[in-house]
Amino acid sequence: MPFIEHINVPYLVRRGGLNPAKVAIRFEERTRTYGEVHERMLRIANALSKLGVRKGDRVSVVLQNCLEFWEINFGIQETGAIVTPLNSRLAPMEIANLVRRSGAHVIVFDRDHIQHVEAAVKEAEIAHRIYVGENPPDGAIAYESLVNSGEARALDVAIGFDDPAEIIYTSGTTGVPKGAIWTHGTVLANSIQQCMDFRLGSDDNAYITLGMFYVGGRHDFTIPIFHQGGTVHIRRTGGFDAGEILDYIRAHRITVMLLVPTMLYDVHRLPEERKRDLGSMRMIMCGGAPVPVPIIEKTMAVFPNAAFVQVFGSTEAGATVTQLTKEDSIRKIGSVGKPTLHNLVYLVDDKGQPVPTGEIGEIAVKGPAVIKGYWENEEATRHALGDGFLRTGDLGRIDEEGYLYIVGRKKDMIISGALNIYPEEIEDVLKRLPGVTDVAIIGVPDERWGESVMAVVQPVAAGGLTAEEVIDQCRKHLAGYKKPRYVEFVDGFPRTQSGKIQKFALRELYRRSKSGS
Repeated sequence: MPFIEHINVPYLVRRGGLNPAKVAIRFEERTRTYGEVHERMLRIANALSKLGVRKGDRVSVVLQNCLEFWEINFGIQETGAIVTPLNSRLAPMEIANLVRRSGAHVIVFDRDHIQHVEAAVKEAEIAHRIYVGENPPDGAIAYESLVNSGEARALDVAIGFDDPAEIIYTSGTTGVPKGAIWTHGTVLANSIQQCMDFRLGSDDNAYITLGMFYVGGRHDFTIPIFHQGGTVHIRRTGGFDAGEILDYIRAHRITVMLLVPTMLYDVHRLPEERKRDLGSMRMIMCGGAPVPVPIIEKTMAVFPNAAFVQVFGSTEAGATVTQLTKEDSIRKIGSVGKPTLHNLVYLVDDKGQPVPTGEIGEIAVKGPAVIKGYWENEEATRHALGDGFLRTGDLGRIDEEGYLYIVGRKKDMIISGALNIYPEEIEDVLKRLPGVTDVAIIGVPDERWGESVMAVVQPVAAGGLTAEEVIDQCRKHLAGYKKPRYVEFVDGFPRTQSGKIQKFALRELYRRSKSGS
């Protein structure tokens, strides 16, 4: 057989051939060795090929965290198709719209997403539904039957660095999700970068608590660990329990882990006796928001052998664009550090020109882990990548020593518990609620979550709406984490001369009210 160019993530899993009995994945009490992942990945690829899945096709995956997730992911990519992992917390119509926009004809799902798939079938041309679990719905293919129907052999498909590997949906200035394209080369570059920056090795045990549809759950200590032949421990989706997490770290000798600030707050609320014997941890990555000095100090006390590394990354720019190491975590508090290996970071003005040291500008990134564009969205691609640098939409400043500080966002995005929330998406839902004249969604400070969502609503008539009606409208149409925590009713809004609501004025007003100042 002629040589087939086949440089992709599944190729990395073949390193399991060096030690096929090594555990690659652990989920609760179940495991898969590297040999098993490799074989099942090939069977899945051949079975999908029989169903007509070809190079360049999109396959949607909407699953809670599970043992099968990565063999499915790798099996899809083995065919040359593009995996589109979808946020398992989204509402049915949100999932349906993303499936339609991706052009996927195959969807993989579980029992928690039966309604989502039913909605997708109405919105998109779904040829095959693959069900992970027992008792599949009528018309769906049972996952284990699919696996057993495929041969354990490599497909004759050429896959190169520049071929798309996955589409991760994010959002932009309008709040409409955009599909960020990660190529096989992008995935590989991100893995190599983390393996080198964080010295990951085959002895590392990573514990993944985030959803694997999310860039942090996929590309922080997950695929890089597979690349090195370590073990990835996966936690079930939902309900972060700090005590349970620490028990797991202790029992399984976890060495590396991503923890967002909200999780750290929960860890430090535990009694002291729950926070002992955690010396296996050698590195904690933290992202999503700057961490206060007292929390850093407490974290170092709980994990005495762990380097505490704060990072800045994004779906489009790569999982770790900058890092602040343990040595600088106190001295440079508030900074997200310096660029990681292979990344260039600049601050630019509205014309794309570099700004002087110490001045605020938009963060622009260039590197091999930066996305190549947005799926079927040339305008967004040109806007973000037109000059070869990714414009992140984040504002920052760089000090004399080259440390980056995030100071705000050009867009009005809200970050709550490390999840991105886009105001216009919520506003669109609330404007459809009878009795609403206008609405503005803003983020207000929250000690635990970083920011919480506030809906500032101008009703048609005073007393015509209740806060519960506003929240319930969001609950019906959006993921739970997007619904407002606070609702305020106003007679009118501060506006610009062109009639636009001045959100900065609202943020300042309600920031003071929530902080008590």
